[in-house]
Amino acid sequence: MSILVAFRFESNIGYAIERLERVFLAVARRLVGGDEHIHFSYPSLDGGAPNVLEGTQVRVLQFDQFSTDPDAHRRIEQYLLGHRIQIALGMDFQVKRPTYPALSRGGIKALAAYWGAPMSAENSGVRLLLKRLDVATTRHKPGLYIFESEAMRRTATHGRGIPASSTAVCRLSVDSTRFAPREAGWSYPRDLFGIPGDRAIVFYSGHMEERKGVAVIVKAMVELVVSRHRRDVHLLVLGNRPGEADRFDPLFAGTPAQHHVTFGGYRSDVADIMPGCSIGVIASTGWDSFPASSLEMASSGLPLIVSNLGGLPETIIPEETGLLFPPGDHLALADAIERLIDDPEERLAFGNRARARILSSFTPQQQIDGLVTALEGLCHRTGVPYGGARAEPD
Repeated sequence: MSILVAFRFESNIGYAIERLERVFLAVARRLVGGDEHIHFSYPSLDGGAPNVLEGTQVRVLQFDQFSTDPDAHRRIEQYLLGHRIQIALGMDFQVKRPTYPALSRGGIKALAAYWGAPMSAENSGVRLLLKRLDVATTRHKPGLYIFESEAMRRTATHGRGIPASSTAVCRLSVDSTRFAPREAGWSYPRDLFGIPGDRAIVFYSGHMEERKGVAVIVKAMVELVVSRHRRDVHLLVLGNRPGEADRFDPLFAGTPAQHHVTFGGYRSDVADIMPGCSIGVIASTGWDSFPASSLEMASSGLPLIVSNLGGLPETIIPEETGLLFPPGDHLALADAIERLIDDPEERLAFGNRARARILSSFTPQQQIDGLVTALEGLCHRTGVPYGGARAEPD
């Protein structure tokens, strides 16, 4: 039996997708054995041959799940038949896609969708009933939807009407050897960015889009420095591309806070910077699933303060590894930051428990095992044979 792993992005778009590519490769090997039975697809290969597949025998093809071109449908159908592919794992496969009938004609019996985003806003009453009816009457659709958090699964069951039995939650994982506390790491971000040694560093790393709530963090910092006269705290934001930090300048420019906020850009040494920070913050105001940055911060020994929204509450154990605050409430965020700054023993205890939770529950092996178990269940229900290598993944 062979497997198709379909991505919705072009090849080599960045670190976040590359991590999933590596996990999916390990999962595919567990299911079907040798690389010659594994096929990766991308809607475009303009980015070149996938870096993660270098040195493997995995086949790569171009396939766009959104295509409405009949010729493209015939090509994928013939490819699947020619390689006896019966199972497909696709990123963000919706209930309906124009290519699904071609996948079915090509021999796909077990179709699974992996979601890193919400599927729908939640619905109720007649609207949810109609959504369920639409799902029930759609002939060609995935038999399994995999999510990174319970909150995201709920957007499928309570938003799109997907039966709970057709869903699974498989947590992300983190490399706990790369992202780890370091005794000598305290001075690294201070030396790198010129942050005074008597300041606790509040850390955020990620996208700058509005829903990620970077403005909320900046406003909390202004509250702490300007209104509460704190001089022992500094905000370090990473992930901004050229020009992206400019829109935040009006929030603190011309105030004492301007000397307590650093936008450090997009960097490759994040794992070296985190151990020198004091608190990790994710202040999303729009949807968020289970961001990998939360695992990286926790694995580095940082307590987390996160918005009580989407899958973010699942990234911590409240009052044990981190704190929750109402989305968008910069004053509540300032309170939470101040609490942890003023109680270094609690801050250290939170960080130690956060690190221990990573080591016990968010290892790469656990992520791979969870995905394999979910896909084996789908294969069993659809009559697709499976059973490849059982060796430990790289």
